[in-house]
Amino acid sequence: MTSKAARAAVAAPLVAVAAFAVALAHAGPTADVRAVLREAARAAAAGTQGERRLTLLSRIAFLQSRAGDTAGALGTARDALAAPGAQKPDAEAMQALAILITVQARAGDRAAAMQTLKRLMNGVPADR
Repeated sequence: MTSKAARAAVAAPLVAVAAFAVALAHAGPTADVRAVLREAARAAAAGTQGERRLTLLSRIAFLQSRAGDTAGALGTARDALAAPGAQKPDAEAMQALAILITVQARAGDRAAAMQTLKRLMNGVPADR
C-alpha cells in the first residue's frame, strides 16, 4: 500500500466520525437522535470505503433501530450490505452481518434477515 493510500485508509473513518461529531455539536442537547443518526449514516457512507463502511453503517443501523427509526435502520442496513467490505468473509464482516440480521429482524423484515443470515452462515455474500 502506498503512503498516500495508507493515509486515505486511516483518514476515511476519521472523516465519518468527525462529521458525526459536528452534526451532534450543531444539534445541541435536545437533539433529535434520529436526525443525528441519519446524518452519521450519510457521512459514513460518503466518507468511508470497504470494510470500514460496512462496520460503521452496521453499527449506525443498530443505533437507528434502537432509537425507533425503523425506516432509517433498514435503509442504512441496505447501504451497509452494498458496501465492498460485505463481500469479504472475514471476522469483521461477519460481525457486521450479525448486527445487520438483528436490525432487519427487529424491523420485521424477515426475508432480508434470512438472506443476510444465509450470507453469514455461508461465510460469503449471497447473490444480490
